[in-house]
This record gives sequence, structure tokens and C-alpha cells, in this order.
Amino acid sequence: MDSRKIVKDLHSSLQNENLKREHLISLKDIANIQKQFHIPSCNNGFTFGDDIVSVRAWVNSMKEKNCVLLYKEQGDQHETLPKEDFMLVIMDPMQQHMLSTFGCDRVCVDSTFGLTGYGFELVSIIVIDKFEEGFPAAFCCCSSVNINTMTEFFKCLKQKVSIISTKTFMSDDTPIFYKAWEKIFGIADKRLLCAWHVDRAWQGHINSIRDVEKQKNIYKALKSALYELNESIFKNMLNCLLDELEEDKETKDFATYLQKYYVPRTEQWAYCFRKQSRINTNMHVESFHKIIKHIYLEGKKTKRVDKCIDALLSYLTDKKIDRLTKMHKGKITSKISNISRRHKDAKFLQPEKIDDRVFKFESSSLSRSYYVKKNSEHDCNEHCLKMCRKCNICIQAYTCECIDFNIQYNLCKHIHSAVMNNRNETVYSG
Repeated sequence: MDSRKIVKDLHSSLQNENLKREHLISLKDIANIQKQFHIPSCNNGFTFGDDIVSVRAWVNSMKEKNCVLLYKEQGDQHETLPKEDFMLVIMDPMQQHMLSTFGCDRVCVDSTFGLTGYGFELVSIIVIDKFEEGFPAAFCCCSSVNINTMTEFFKCLKQKVSIISTKTFMSDDTPIFYKAWEKIFGIADKRLLCAWHVDRAWQGHINSIRDVEKQKNIYKALKSALYELNESIFKNMLNCLLDELEEDKETKDFATYLQKYYVPRTEQWAYCFRKQSRINTNMHVESFHKIIKHIYLEGKKTKRVDKCIDALLSYLTDKKIDRLTKMHKGKITSKISNISRRHKDAKFLQPEKIDDRVFKFESSSLSRSYYVKKNSEHDCNEHCLKMCRKCNICIQAYTCECIDFNIQYNLCKHIHSAVMNNRNETVYSG
């Protein structure tokens, strides 16, 4: 029996949000059972043998559910898209609700190849919910990603969710996604580049320098500047590095590359400009793409669009159940796990107490200090989400100068330690 049908039947039996154990079974659970007992998979995809006929039939069956916002086959006429383009935009009512609710805060956009045999790309919009976890708010499967197609994609969304003024927009290094977003939804308060994509681009160009030792030193200096949270120090570090690169014939081209592509937009990639943005990489999108490829498509490169759609729908159903579980029954999220781990690490720190509201910590890996300060304007209560129950504080109760707090937006070990020391709890010298 098709594993997707097993999960789908279990999930469809859910009524009035009355969750039972069987409703929590996911496709990943089925995959683990298949692997453990060596059961072969039997995923049949959609009904029809021909891919286009299968997709077309599915689109027609979805008309009443209003989840297909645009469907254009190759060869069809369209007002703005070329005749040879293929495009399918999916957003169901739950996704619409998530985009309307959380799209005003943080929006991540990215694309991935290799989900079909036609060279099509899957563009995904991920929003971050109140549990600090990513949720796919819309999908676009298209034959090419450009300003024209992405503008059409976002135009479909705007017809459903009206105007979204987002605080932070994150994408990879291409300007396509943000230009199209800005055209339809307006300017975001912050436009950030995914740190992972920036790092990969730098490493690719640094490899053109022949001297391996120079490569290492330049990369180290560039990363140090990237991580610096003080704006003045960052600018000084970057200028010094550029001067050194300009003076060396072998590194001059790399200096030109940085001057052209990254110096004019430091506010999009430097950590000192993204403090408290609560997002650093497109990890939510990357995680989603990996799960689709390796769990729902079982690591196989399918040649069919209908198989890709089937995988997306199965994943979406599991995410809905997962979200219901967290809302009604409670579930340990990655952020809660992080809080617990940092609470344990805090027991080995020895801060200097400046006063009851300020603590000083010396970094164990960097020659610098971090100051933790209590926020006198915030009182923690039962509505606080990211909270350490042992310390009885949430993330808004204190601030810290470290990267873990400012960039990753975690309740860092320094804050835990400050609270413990204020309460004279036992700490270890390590």
C-alpha cells in the first residue's frame, strides 16, 4: 500500500481538532518503519499515466478548494508569461492564513533544482511562526526563475493576502526575488542575504588566489569582519582588509570583486547590521528542501511534476498536524531544546558581577568581553513563548552582546549564567 495513502487516511480521520496518537504519524515515521523492517516503498503518485494529464486532472479537482492560484502549461497563452513557460502556484487556505499572520515579520524565499526531470525549479516562501519554526506559505513550480515569473508569482499571492509590509526579507544572493517582491509588496524594513550563500560565494572566489596560505588568511579576516557586531569596528576591519588586498597583485582582483558586489551592500550581509533580526540563514528553506528530497521523494530524482506535487501536499499535511500538536498538546521544539542545552552550559561560566543588572563575561574563544544587561522595562508572564522555565525568564528579560543572542536570537548561556549568579545558584569552575 502507498505510504502516502496510509498517512493521508490517518490524517483525514481527524475531526474537530480532536488529536489522537495515530494522527501524529508522519511520512517520516512510515519511512523509518520501512527501513527498519526492510519493507519496499510503493508510492504511485497521481492517478494517470501521462504526467501532464495527471497534473491537469489534479488542478481541475482542486478548483473548489481554491489552492491553485495559477496554472499554465507550456504552449498556453498568458498575458505576461512567454508561451514556452510552465508555471504552477499553490497556496491552500492554511498557507494563506500563515502568510497573512506571519508574513509581516520574516519572509524567506529560495529555490531548488532537481525535483523534476524537466529542469523546473521549485520556489518556496517560508514564514517563521510563533514557535520560531518555518512554515511553507506558498509554492511555485516553474520552468524558469526570473523577474517576470517571480512578479507573476507574488502577484497571485497579493490577490489572496492583500498588502504585506514585511520587516525582514531574506533570500540568496540573486536580486531577482527581492526586486519582484518589492514590485508587488513594497520595500521591506530589512533586506538580508542568507549568510550561507554569502559564505559559499566568497569561498568560490577566494579559491582563484593561488597561494593557499593567503586564501586561509583572507577568508579568516573576512569572516572576522562578518561576525563583528560593532559597526565602527566592522567598517575599520573591512577597510584595512581591502587596503591589504589592493596592495598585493595576487589578491587585487579579489579586492575588486568585494568592492563591486559586497562593499556597497554591507547592511545586507554584515552581522552588525542584522542584530535582533532573528534570522541569519535560509536554514528554514534549506531544511524544507532537504526533507522534500530525502524523505518525501525518498532521495530519488523524480522526472514527474505530479510526483513533486504529491510530495509537497504530503509534507504540507504533516506540517499542519505538527502545528496542531504544538498548539494543543505541546511539543519540544528546536528552540526549547536550545534553551535547555544553554542552561546546562551556563553552569560552567564564571561572570564578573558589575551590579544586579549587569554582568561581564570573557569569551573563551575570542579575546573580547560580553556584557549581559537586565531589561527593567519587561516583566515575564505566562504569555512569553521563548522562556527558560528553570530560570523563569524569557528572551526579552535580558540582552547580551554575543552572536548567539544578537544573530541567532537564542536565550544564550551568558543570560542563563547571569540569572543563576543573581540567585546565588551553584556554578562549576569547569
